[in-house]
Amino acid sequence: MPELVQQSRKRQRSVKPGSVHPYAIPPSLSLQMVSHPLGVRPAGNLFLAGDKAAEQLHRSMGDFAAFPEELIMQIVEELDSVRDLISLMKSSRFFYAFTSFDELWKQMYLKGQTFDRWRGSWKTSILRTSQTLVDCSIVHSDLLFVPYQNSHVDYHKLFEPIIADETRRQSEVLDAANDIPYTGSIPRVSESSLTPERFASSFHDRPFILKSKNPARWPNWTLDTLSQRFQDVSFRQECVDWPLRLYTEYCANNLDESPLYLFDCNSEAMQQLKNEFARPAVFSDDMFDVFTRHGLSCRPDHTWLIMGPHRSGSTFHKDPNNTSAWNTVLDGSKLWIMLPPHVTPPGVHTNEDESEVTSPLGLAEWVLSGFFNDTLKIAREEPRCTIGITFPGECIHVPAGWWHMVINLEDSVALTANFVPECKLEEVARFFRDKPDQISGFHAATVLEFVRKCVDAGEMDTEILRQVGEVDSNEDVGESGVELPIYDIFHRLLQLNGRELKQPKNAWKTLTQQATGFKFAMDFE
Repeated sequence: MPELVQQSRKRQRSVKPGSVHPYAIPPSLSLQMVSHPLGVRPAGNLFLAGDKAAEQLHRSMGDFAAFPEELIMQIVEELDSVRDLISLMKSSRFFYAFTSFDELWKQMYLKGQTFDRWRGSWKTSILRTSQTLVDCSIVHSDLLFVPYQNSHVDYHKLFEPIIADETRRQSEVLDAANDIPYTGSIPRVSESSLTPERFASSFHDRPFILKSKNPARWPNWTLDTLSQRFQDVSFRQECVDWPLRLYTEYCANNLDESPLYLFDCNSEAMQQLKNEFARPAVFSDDMFDVFTRHGLSCRPDHTWLIMGPHRSGSTFHKDPNNTSAWNTVLDGSKLWIMLPPHVTPPGVHTNEDESEVTSPLGLAEWVLSGFFNDTLKIAREEPRCTIGITFPGECIHVPAGWWHMVINLEDSVALTANFVPECKLEEVARFFRDKPDQISGFHAATVLEFVRKCVDAGEMDTEILRQVGEVDSNEDVGESGVELPIYDIFHRLLQLNGRELKQPKNAWKTLTQQATGFKFAMDFE
């Protein structure tokens, strides 16, 4: 065993219950302070500023001084024109600060305002001007100050111990033929040593980082090289569709609390880029390949190009349709926090069947509010909870059903794909059967065309076609709310490929649909 691996495990064993975890963020760092460009201060500072400061603030607010700032913001959000915002901005220093809140201007853009050049903020981009700094130091507001503070979070400082450890561990590549115990960090294994059989027997339910000795294993894509090739091609960045040229400007200079994240699978460029790499052989066993037949494919969206500036990322989530995933960093670095399916992450709220998942805090506030340290406490009792960093050329495996959060420590470019290994087939089929309302990634019109082709070929029953019905939209069913008989289609396609599911169709549904009219008889006194 490499010496550094021995040292890492020795250090983990030396951490006693109740002691401070070596990765814990000290309070002094979680309370890092910045200066707001307009002089806005945290609300608590008003208690120390004295009566004169409070009087100035209330005078600047006018009659609105009787309202909580959350209500004031809701009222301001009702303004639907740039002219109205500018008029209110000129009324007082308080409203200058409030109407300079960049999220308001982002919403203006989404309502139809346009710009063709990014100037550092949504406000300056829409107004096509530079930022005008007005002294608003009389304003004390957490609603305005905290997002600005979060936009300046220094993850390199917060996660310095993790970055140092992971940088040292880059060369510690383990042989997948051997048993690898859980240590709280994500192990790196040799791509050449991990066979599909070994993956299915020992690695399909755990995170690991795949390492290759071939420096040309993955394409050499960076934000700059891709923007040179596709500067005028539109990509999907969450709520907007921007040409890569504009998104590159945004990445270089923005102060969004949660920067826009490019997550694209269907752009013109992505259709070309899909041909420039090969998925790892160990992940080539993909049961969703059955959704491709007769020259058509209705499989759910599964391969994405991901780009984002530092501080961007994803809050805790599970991958769609109970699929597994691989994610390769091509440029930059990513911090991963991964928890097994039964461990709900701190700060995340979900109902029993996880059909509703709420992460009320953004990445920075989640970390700074102490939830990261709470996760470290959980990791002491649940050794499968893991934290790690992927560097360029490293491919991480995300097991099906695992919670994971990702933070871009630098501007990054990555490739990711969802897949279904044979050993996970029954679990995915059960998801399709029992949670049809949570299925996503399928496009209704594409599924209809595919099923019609199979019916014409005598491979599917017309009843499946009837259930799909006539659809007008090709939206993702997860966004449109359309429910399709994906389980029945998947089941039949597996049969056509010589496979049979072990599980029956939902037993309750079968019983209640029987012609005999099965029902429970209950007597109550």
